[in-house]
Amino acid sequence: MKDITLHEAAQAYLEYLREQGKKDRTLYTYTRDLLQMEAFFGPDKKLAAILPPHVGKFLKSDELLRLPGGTERAKPTVEKTVRVLRMFLVWAKETGRIDKLPLPKDLPMGRSQEKEDRDAEATALTLLPSLPAGALAQAGPEPLRVTVDAFARRLEAQGASPRTVSAYARDLERVASVLASRRPGLAVGDVTPALLDDVLSSPSITAGSRGAPCSPATLHRLKAAMRSFFTWAEETGMLASNPARFVRLQRLNPKPPVFLTEREKRQLLRTLRQTDTREARRDRVIIEMFLGTGIRLQELVNLDVDDVDLDAKHIRIVGKGNVPQVKFLKTDLRSVLRGYLAARRRMGSGETTALFLSNRDTRLTARQVARRLDVWLKAAGINKHIGPHALRHTFATHLYAKSGDILIVQRALGHASLSTTQVYTHLVDGALENAIERL
Repeated sequence: MKDITLHEAAQAYLEYLREQGKKDRTLYTYTRDLLQMEAFFGPDKKLAAILPPHVGKFLKSDELLRLPGGTERAKPTVEKTVRVLRMFLVWAKETGRIDKLPLPKDLPMGRSQEKEDRDAEATALTLLPSLPAGALAQAGPEPLRVTVDAFARRLEAQGASPRTVSAYARDLERVASVLASRRPGLAVGDVTPALLDDVLSSPSITAGSRGAPCSPATLHRLKAAMRSFFTWAEETGMLASNPARFVRLQRLNPKPPVFLTEREKRQLLRTLRQTDTREARRDRVIIEMFLGTGIRLQELVNLDVDDVDLDAKHIRIVGKGNVPQVKFLKTDLRSVLRGYLAARRRMGSGETTALFLSNRDTRLTARQVARRLDVWLKAAGINKHIGPHALRHTFATHLYAKSGDILIVQRALGHASLSTTQVYTHLVDGALENAIERL
């Protein structure tokens, strides 16, 4: 039992609470709090290996103190998570899963379990969308920023990508900031259509931090975030009617995606092959993975060693909406991966399961991947300003050029709608026009 991981202990604790007759609402918020701890320590971390200094670092970490978009979490939310951490560790000690309580000396012991359960149930009312209408209204008004925090956590629970949660949280914080400047202490139930019209015409919304006008795409996303937020608030009973129901979204003309030509792709890969360092070998696999599978950036950094199955010729990923998928690995990519995996198993301390490691033997982040791509583009003399997602566009464009079958491209990219994929037909048709002109 002393060899139990954090994830296993958390699941056992939730099962214990369930056996004690705790309500689903209470269990829901406890689960969210325990997931924050797993995000910081790692689900495979041995519970007995967590010491007071580690807990002290968690108490100062962004995983606890901030939303994915960088916005500070509401103080009551942070305090509740800390109390759940304390109760979880006390339970672990009392049940013999750890010998000593790994709590810093200055951590307050907090409230009783009964009071904590009541608090968790009240918090759940802001997180669960299936409550009867009016339930939250009876609980009293929620400050707008606290409600934005709850909505961001709801998006996380629904499996929205970290980038989506981050973008929506930032946009809604901007909206909340403008509303607070107009009406200090404003609760979500007090927002009216007229107030939202005022917000959408405010320079704080229509212009960026440097005063330049925001792009149509940025304003479109902000309006979409507003509509989603207030629709959710209405469904959970926080307000009687949706003040964003009159907000209209104009159809945007999609920009043609940027991608590498065949010559640029060969040039980039040739530059990578000419450098024989640990970083270069890792980066070559990463870039060939983008170009050979069309994988998304977040899907790539989330890959573990065990997600690669060379015998079955595929990798397992979790796509958008937490949908499991497999991606085919072509012959030359399998060959590169086979050599990399042999070296990867000799790296790290054994605690990190990530396929791609940083120089510190931790999971490579999305930002680090983007920086490494910049390094190699410059080394190859490619003067295009592109990010990792452009390599996905490159994969799709070249796949359609070779197959001529848009349905194959749709399946390869994992698009739910064919209309999302059809932009690549326009790109290749443009290449066809140029070729005919040269006849």
